[in-house]
Amino acid sequence: MVCAARIREKHVAEDGKSTAFDYEESAAVVEESKRFLKEHAYLLPKLSDDGDTVVSWPSEALRFLGENYTPEDRKRPYVGVASPSRY
Repeated sequence: MVCAARIREKHVAEDGKSTAFDYEESAAVVEESKRFLKEHAYLLPKLSDDGDTVVSWPSEALRFLGENYTPEDRKRPYVGVASPSRY
């Protein structure tokens, strides 16, 4: 459901491509998310502005998921490169 919400909010393209989230290797998840978005948009969570975290779930969704549901983390890891000091 989080993938569907990210597609809705344009954080993830309909082909699964995203600079922030890793869905490119999960074609089945993306296809199911698009179907879910069309058929059950009222169950999708409200996301933070960057799409990273779920702000809230509709009460109807929590009936199915349970109060303690935590979605799988699909944020792309940040890799930084530090150059050695020249001092």
